[in-house]
Amino acid sequence: MIFSIVLTVFLLGLFVYALLQKKQFPLVGRLLPLVALLGIYVAWFPNETSRWAGWFGIGRGVDLMLYVWIMASGLLFLVLHLKLVAQQRMMTDLVRAVALQQVRVPSEPAREA
Repeated sequence: MIFSIVLTVFLLGLFVYALLQKKQFPLVGRLLPLVALLGIYVAWFPNETSRWAGWFGIGRGVDLMLYVWIMASGLLFLVLHLKLVAQQRMMTDLVRAVALQQVRVPSEPAREA
């Protein structure tokens, strides 16, 4: 019961954070509240995960939660990797543009007679 309360407070914090970020990050603003509400439901009714697991052909609710966590983590890592690659490309383009703006043509050396 104590852990359910702590988890509920934490998830309500995530819920409020997601609502505050809705304009800047629409996907986070839509997805995180759903995840938070689902987490609160599971915190207070943990036996429901076993029933859901049965629908998917998984033996235990804990296993279902672990599999979902693994899939969500993999998706998160993929999204973060793609964003990092995009940032690196933008940085490369920016550095290249700045370098081309600051090109100095060397003056010709004086010729000896």
